[in-house]
Amino acid sequence: MATRRRGRKPVKFDSKLKLERSQQSARECRARKKLRYQYLEELVASREKAIIVLRKELDAVYVLHSSKLAILSNNLCYSARTLTNSNMNWLSSGV
Repeated sequence: MATRRRGRKPVKFDSKLKLERSQQSARECRARKKLRYQYLEELVASREKAIIVLRKELDAVYVLHSSKLAILSNNLCYSARTLTNSNMNWLSSGV
């Protein structure tokens, strides 16, 4: 007793039709690849712009922070000098 296979029945392919289908598939594949590369290039460009903006912000923060540190260090030096001078005055007063 012969068993039947399930699924589609084999179709006799026309080689010309198969070639056309293959060429169409290749064209679609190249078009998808081109779109994918365009998308990736746009993504890279946008990320590079974001990096530039963030670096500028970081530079601004560094400048602000360094100026605040300079002011604080000047104030600390002034405070230390005045404390030292007042201690010297107190010591020299003989108390």
